[in-house]
Amino acid sequence: YGMDGAFWTLNLREENTAVAAHLKANLNDLAQYSHAEAQKNGKITDYQEAARWYRKYLAYFPGEADSANTNFLLAEILFESQSFEEATSEYERTAYDYPLHERSAEAGYAAILAYREHEKSLRDEQQAEQKAQWHSRYLDSGLKFADTYPEHPESGAVLTTVAEDLFVQDEYDLAITVGQAVVAKQPPVEASLARTAWTVIAHAQFDSQQFAKAEQAYQRLLGLPIAETTSHNEITERIAASIYQQAEQAQSSGNAETAVAQFLRVAQVVPESDFVPNAMYDAAALLIANEQWVDSISVLENFRAEFPGHAFNDDVTQKLAIAREAAGQTGLAAVEYERIASLAGGDAELHREALWQAVDLYAQIDAVADQRRVYAEIVARYPEPLSESIEARQHLADLASTADDYADRHTWLASIIATDRAAGAARTERSRTLAARASLELAIPLRDAFLAVALTIPLQNSLKLKKTRMETALAAYGATADYDVADVTTAATFEIAELYFQLSQSLMNSERPATLTDEETEQYVILLEEQAFPFEEQAIDIYTANVVRTADGIYDDWVKKSFTRLAELVPARYAKAERSEALVGQLD
Repeated sequence: YGMDGAFWTLNLREENTAVAAHLKANLNDLAQYSHAEAQKNGKITDYQEAARWYRKYLAYFPGEADSANTNFLLAEILFESQSFEEATSEYERTAYDYPLHERSAEAGYAAILAYREHEKSLRDEQQAEQKAQWHSRYLDSGLKFADTYPEHPESGAVLTTVAEDLFVQDEYDLAITVGQAVVAKQPPVEASLARTAWTVIAHAQFDSQQFAKAEQAYQRLLGLPIAETTSHNEITERIAASIYQQAEQAQSSGNAETAVAQFLRVAQVVPESDFVPNAMYDAAALLIANEQWVDSISVLENFRAEFPGHAFNDDVTQKLAIAREAAGQTGLAAVEYERIASLAGGDAELHREALWQAVDLYAQIDAVADQRRVYAEIVARYPEPLSESIEARQHLADLASTADDYADRHTWLASIIATDRAAGAARTERSRTLAARASLELAIPLRDAFLAVALTIPLQNSLKLKKTRMETALAAYGATADYDVADVTTAATFEIAELYFQLSQSLMNSERPATLTDEETEQYVILLEEQAFPFEEQAIDIYTANVVRTADGIYDDWVKKSFTRLAELVPARYAKAERSEALVGQLD
């Protein structure tokens, strides 16, 4: 009496409802019997037989009130026999193709489970494409279930799982939409599902570069109960990352002011985050790039105070030096440059340049003590290059004079001479000039020591001392002249001549013995003149050697002084006055 049998070709169905009812009952009994047998012994043939009878029932009575339930039983028998692909189709037909019935929602959820089970069987690499397509169908089924049966207790869980899967597949926009549907459900889903949904929303927004929205989502997530400390830390780091990325977006778009504010907001919102040092550093760098010196100084100072051992501190010091100098904080900038020079490791050339910059800044504010300290450090640490090293010594000598520390000045002048001498082939015209001038100045105390000796009775004793000191001074001035630096040589030559002239004068003005008669005194003076004359003659020769340099175009103060002396000593030759005559008057 099957509907495809001969009976129904000869008889109308509407005239044989009793037969149809018996057939319906008979099919139901056969299906339930085979189903029960299959569940009892697990034989695949019994499962197949039960499925066959269910299918016949549905084929013969598709529109009956209990057809939906029968379809559900067919899906169940297929699921139990691990025919998951077929079970999926039958569950979905039961859930969505019949008018709403008591098992509709259950069938929709069971379809999702069947999808998962069949996907597990798609393991081979050759099935990768098939698996991807199947997973996409699974997600669609999940969304349809949650949308069709929102009141189902598993609706929130299904949506949450779908949202997670969409995120894994980089379907960020859809993952966000599904996640938002989860957190918007009423009554609210349980906390674990809400946590997962907000996590999906936040991560998807972050990965799709919606950083402002991601920050808000992470904040919502942080407000949910979280048992694990590590999870809390991870979320706070994500919040920091979201703010940091907002700053970078603003910077990329040319909005420096907003970028700086966002960088600094990292520390305000999540002060414990590992992003804080980078954010503060980037804010300072951006402020410097935009020449906002005072604000950059404030940020850099805070950085150094908050993170004294951070790897960025060396660079922070360099940036502070630049910013302070540009802001007119000259003394503080010099201090920073000194810090740069004291950084561990690093570039020796950078350290050297930093010290020179520091000393230049100290010079701008007349900080003499600081200049002397830094120049001394330059000399100690950087004997090369010679040009800088010897200039540093000259500065030290000059600063010693400013501080009325003449002993220190002489020390540095001597150092200039020694440095130039030790340089050998590396000597320069400048180093030789500075050494010559230093030598000239260091000879002055020797000259003054000579001048200080008065010739007294007994003359032989005081004269011996004076000559000894003269020889010392002569040697010093001779060494000075050997540098062959024009203005120094003329000075040294004049001073040598002066030594001889002053000795001659000292002899003539020396103390006379008190016991001499007038005649004896006259004879004594003659003797002194004989002693003094050779020295005066020698002085004249040396003065003359100086003045003849005018032929070489040299006419400095020392040559002028030599002319003056010669005018005194040889007036007939050097003290001639120019004469002019009234020619017009003579013509008259």
